[in-house]
Amino acid sequence: MFQDRQQAGLLLADQLCQKNLDNTTCVLALPRGGVPVAWEVANRLRCPLDILFVKKVGAPRQSEFALGAVSEEGEAHWNDTAIAQMGLERKDLYPLAQEKWRELKAQINRLREGRPSLDVNGRTVIVVDDGLATGETMAVALQLLKKKSPRRIIVAIPTGSISAVNLISPLCDEIVVLDSPHPFAAVGQWYEDFTQVTDAEVEHLLHQKSGHQKCEHQVGDHQENHGVRVPCEGEFFAGELSVPKKAKGLIIFAHGSGSSHQSPRNKKVATQLNRCGFGTLLFDLLTASEAKDRRLVFNIPLLVKRLVNATLWVQGQGLRLPIGYFGASTGAAAALGAAAQLPQVASVVCRGGRPDLAAEYLSDVRVPVLLIVGGLDTEVLRLNQKAQSRIANCKVSILPGVGHLFEEAGALEQVTLQAIQLFDDSLAQKSQKSTEFSGKNAQPA
Repeated sequence: MFQDRQQAGLLLADQLCQKNLDNTTCVLALPRGGVPVAWEVANRLRCPLDILFVKKVGAPRQSEFALGAVSEEGEAHWNDTAIAQMGLERKDLYPLAQEKWRELKAQINRLREGRPSLDVNGRTVIVVDDGLATGETMAVALQLLKKKSPRRIIVAIPTGSISAVNLISPLCDEIVVLDSPHPFAAVGQWYEDFTQVTDAEVEHLLHQKSGHQKCEHQVGDHQENHGVRVPCEGEFFAGELSVPKKAKGLIIFAHGSGSSHQSPRNKKVATQLNRCGFGTLLFDLLTASEAKDRRLVFNIPLLVKRLVNATLWVQGQGLRLPIGYFGASTGAAAALGAAAQLPQVASVVCRGGRPDLAAEYLSDVRVPVLLIVGGLDTEVLRLNQKAQSRIANCKVSILPGVGHLFEEAGALEQVTLQAIQLFDDSLAQKSQKSTEFSGKNAQPA
């Protein structure tokens, strides 16, 4: 069982370091899930990273049944046996292949941002994905890759079914698999965190490590993680400060309803923000004993005071970055209250928040505010819509079919994507000259 794709990539890199690799080696990832894994591999091996773009061509009215695939160059690979079984001919699929190629080109333009693809002719190519269930997509990708004349192909995956490994092995020179458990139902069952990878995360990883540049940092030092204690009026509040190199901003989380900085939902959002180039500070707004007192949980002026204090404290550690707030539940009220008082705050995102509890502050909030609410959370939705009318620059985003805890499949991913879009825009406008955090002044946890 892997903790997440990053850990899987690090373990995979350890295995590949034992191989006899030459200086022509490059890494190609299958998007999107393979990209975070491949990034760790390319970083450790200090070699270029690119994406191996392939789009499956499914049968008419049965899109999941693959009859072929197209590459980014527009070349098609066909499974003639499967086509015959469907009573079709290749020419019947040409219009569909053209449509898939247009979709693929749009994805390439979005993710590569104009960068040319790597020339793999005569090179050792390591093809990486986060895992293989059937192996069909990888098989097609390898068959298309061979047309580009690489010298050697190594397939590297953290986990895969025995049948998929058997399918792939004849199509490459070597296959590296960390674990091939049986029975094997799905790739995600072998990860504790198998959060869907967003286009924004892929764009960030590719931007960090262009296919034509050497890696700037050794594995493990592209992000600094510090357990911290935030001082306030004689008390210390535990937290976690994570700052990627060349971070474009710092997002401070305000937890609510007695939750701590260990909130799994907020930690999941924070991890995605880190991967997209944002630093994060998650800390406790209340001590363990205070969190048991429901009166303090709803004491918004107290929570606001502590969030303001934490913001000033972290900036005093030599970290000069534009600030954004991410608030949940009662923490959303604290975030809005602190944003009303601090000019260095660029924007606020609230998830399932209670902005109505910050009524005395709302008219003083001048930064962009995004209130994200589940469509099934009707009472909280009503309170958010009422608060919206009192905030100068505020949008309410409703996620259909989602409840108060955002436990539904894909719900947190939607929250994260919308948060990244707002933070990207607002923090860039408020960008200051940044100083990389050294941790030397932080109170150790």
